[in-house]
Amino acid sequence: MSDINVKEMEEIANSDTETLIKAAAKSVFLKNGLAGTRLQEIADSAGICRTALHYYFRNKDKLFDVVFTEAFTEIHKRVNGFAQSDAPVVEMMKMFAADFYDIAIKDPGIDLFIINEFNQNPDRMRKIVCGENMQGVRRGFLHYIEKAVEKGEIKGDPMQIMITIVSLCAHPFAAKSMIQNMFDINDAKYEILMLQRKAYILELIEKIFKQ
Repeated sequence: MSDINVKEMEEIANSDTETLIKAAAKSVFLKNGLAGTRLQEIADSAGICRTALHYYFRNKDKLFDVVFTEAFTEIHKRVNGFAQSDAPVVEMMKMFAADFYDIAIKDPGIDLFIINEFNQNPDRMRKIVCGENMQGVRRGFLHYIEKAVEKGEIKGDPMQIMITIVSLCAHPFAAKSMIQNMFDINDAKYEILMLQRKAYILELIEKIFKQ
């Protein structure tokens, strides 16, 4: 049985084998981490033989790099226009948070995965997450906040403001298991809680940073 959910299978039903492999690999990597993943498990999840997997990707490390470089490239695309935007900074923060929650609710394991992999494979993750794509994210988002502070739209240290926004977004997903145990809720109720959390965070950002 594949680890890819039904919706994902429908989305990639007409895609090529490489796309299928990458979707399966992402699912397995998120569940097991780099060290705990075996290529055979990815092949089984994708419903192909291991020989076919090797045809597209020579080894596990190469597949890992490709899958998560693509994932963080998408993050870069979503916030690339911050530095050029004329929208009020609080509205941009809310847009960032709303987008973050929408994506994290679909992939709730990604934030804990990032934390764990940074602890276990710091050099590899630094190359993926802090490479050119993430430098673009940092420059775009941080520079936008810096400009807003300079213009007096908001007050505070830009780096602290950025950390606060990212933490408000990321922590509930990195702490998913703890939150579920704390409130004794299953995955379905957790998703509802996160949708409610999204609305709460958007309102909180408005209250904290609105002048």
